[in-house]
Amino acid sequence: MELRPAGLTQIKGEACPCAQTSHIRRFTSRAAKPKPNAMYTHIFVAIDSSQVSDVALRHAIGLAKDQGAQLHIAHVIDILDMTWAMPDILDTYREQGQILLNRALDLARQASVPATTSLLETGVVGNRPAEVLTQRAQEVSADLVVLGSHGYRGLSHFFLGSVAEGVARLSRAPVLIVHGSGSSSN
Repeated sequence: MELRPAGLTQIKGEACPCAQTSHIRRFTSRAAKPKPNAMYTHIFVAIDSSQVSDVALRHAIGLAKDQGAQLHIAHVIDILDMTWAMPDILDTYREQGQILLNRALDLARQASVPATTSLLETGVVGNRPAEVLTQRAQEVSADLVVLGSHGYRGLSHFFLGSVAEGVARLSRAPVLIVHGSGSSSN
């Protein structure tokens, strides 16, 4: 089955008011029809460079294949954490984010799952990654959101925060949180 790029589109502020910039790459397949009685037709997965994110991505690809669903893959760059950063450093983060998205798109393509990718950035007005991801999930009409969680507790959770927890709290769609092998089960 052949997947074709449908172009690269850059969306500024108004299309995603919480995100400063969003790069979207679409690959479509003629077999992108939901299966009869499919529970999910648009699955949104957030990725980063962690091992648990890889597990979440593979899980989302499997679900999308099983349901005949469109997969939407996103990576967010937290500009607020980089207010000190030089533009070159931000460009490096963007390049690394695009590499992650391209790799994820290749995995979806290998599984014959139609997918889009979005490289998102938090705005400089106080948006956090969970808000940006939730907004993008709504924009693509996601009926399931999948993301990984390290399962940190206590002080680690307090200092690191939890994007997964924020998305679960903010999302209108059901959220599937995939835990990594190192997460606590208590």
